[in-house]
Amino acid sequence: MDRLITLGLSDLHIGQAACPISDNFFALLAQYRHQVDTLIIAGDLFDVWIGNDVVTDFQWSVADAICQLDPQQAFFIPGNRDFLISQKFARRAGFTVVEQLDHQGRLWTHGDEYCLDDQPYQDWRRLCRSPEFKADFLSKPAEQRQAMANQARETSQRQGAHTESAIADIAVRALPPCNTVHGHTHRPAIHRQDSTRVVLGDWRPDAWVWIEDDQGAALAHWNHGWDQRLAV
Repeated sequence: MDRLITLGLSDLHIGQAACPISDNFFALLAQYRHQVDTLIIAGDLFDVWIGNDVVTDFQWSVADAICQLDPQQAFFIPGNRDFLISQKFARRAGFTVVEQLDHQGRLWTHGDEYCLDDQPYQDWRRLCRSPEFKADFLSKPAEQRQAMANQARETSQRQGAHTESAIADIAVRALPPCNTVHGHTHRPAIHRQDSTRVVLGDWRPDAWVWIEDDQGAALAHWNHGWDQRLAV
């Protein structure tokens, strides 16, 4: 097959060193090298991104692996963990950073912007995405940025343990009336109502990812190879 494949994935949460998740990701990229028309990474590729000066050689190698996939086009939608990802990384990986993506009649997004019932999170999201916050944060010493990121993660985990499941999920009423694909919630599924909503899975270390090829579009299970495939 030549350039007929679309791959979509999210929520790898890769850290600063190689791990089973990154090995599985590299296996996917290696299998489809030179075959992908469109690659879409819908956020949280990394567990945290706090500036180029604290990025490890391994994390830069992730960019190189994405570039070596050699897709015709590639897009990255920032997640709640890596919204500060830099243009330097984007250029090295060969992808374009977009907030949302309309691709072949489907809206692609990370999904956290639609968790409207979690008001404290939405307040934080508006603050941390502001140009003023980003500039101030990136101007701080690396040690302070790392401490702030650790504190934010611990707070999120603590609050998440006490947040009702429905509140932490997508507010479906807020979605536009079109087919959508998103991540963030770590609840892979295909929801069919007036339109179709596909939720990508996180990687621990296997994942549910989007593949569209000559067999059609599917949410498929990947762990160093394809297993179950659910037609969209």
